[in-house]
Amino acid sequence: MNLPQSQLARTLLKPASYCYGLGSVVRLEAYSRGIMSSTRAPAPVVSIGNITVGGTGKTPLTIDIARRLIALGLKPAILSRGYKRQSREPLVVVSDGKSILADCRLSGDEPFMMAQAVPGAAVISCSSRKESSCVAVKQLGCNVLVLDDGFQHIQLERDLDILLVDYNDDLEQEWVLPAGRLREPLSGMRRASDIVITKVPGEPDIDRLNRIEASIAAIAPQARLSSARFLPAGLSGSSGEQPLEALSGKKVICVSGIARPESFRTTLIELGAEIADSAEYCDHYWFDSKDIDHILKLRKEKGADLIVTTSKDFVRMDIPESAGDIIFALTQETSWIGEPPELAPLAGRES
Repeated sequence: MNLPQSQLARTLLKPASYCYGLGSVVRLEAYSRGIMSSTRAPAPVVSIGNITVGGTGKTPLTIDIARRLIALGLKPAILSRGYKRQSREPLVVVSDGKSILADCRLSGDEPFMMAQAVPGAAVISCSSRKESSCVAVKQLGCNVLVLDDGFQHIQLERDLDILLVDYNDDLEQEWVLPAGRLREPLSGMRRASDIVITKVPGEPDIDRLNRIEASIAAIAPQARLSSARFLPAGLSGSSGEQPLEALSGKKVICVSGIARPESFRTTLIELGAEIADSAEYCDHYWFDSKDIDHILKLRKEKGADLIVTTSKDFVRMDIPESAGDIIFALTQETSWIGEPPELAPLAGRES
């Protein structure tokens, strides 16, 4: 989503933000007063989402939560909208928890990536979480449901409502869409059972971290608070895996089609890579052969050694065999600072 960059544009859009925010409040109030009702899913529900547009790390954290649920002996299903998937199928079973059943274009990039990362979890792309929850439980035998990007999807009741807040954001300075990045007023944070501050750097500004925690506590005092960072894990390509050390001293072309590419470039630099050039595309961009040719030509022009992209972008690329040892995805893993949200009670909870 393209958001206004200039202060003038933001100012002109503020009346629309008031209307958008008011609509969000009215909708939520209708649910809280019972005018509109949420549905109880046929299995416990863990929702992972955010209050802003743009990347806060939902995908890597969803992967981590699903893996933790499997470690508890549960069979999770990840329910996703399949945002910007190139398919009109109302419901796509991406994985049944045993094998991947649909390609990336049919599934959507994030569901496909999660199916690859968590082979023991079922993954479903469908705009109706109610419908996909029934398929997950009744047809695939899943006993816990993970809503990817589910914070605003309150049609389904949830047992854990995990909200992500980016360490780099100043939420109190933000406006509701379309003037800013908030999906709803900050008061909505009170629905969260757990709030995770993500993208915390290795050496955080303690004063800043304390301010974020204090702001969260003032709005949502009942929420359990935790923190996490996303650490680079390695390089993955069609030709195989490479260690992170393979980036040290190398000139790279940085390719991204994500909402906020700044941290990706910074990570590559911190790993010792020299950014020869960047090729940035809109979020969830589908790369075609001309794009790949352009990126390969850019590498040649700049004398770069490698082309490095994100895992989410990598699955949207049809990489020719000749470039298999040139184009790599930087993989990530979630590292918790302190204790993660408590999932063990779900193992004994009935729907």
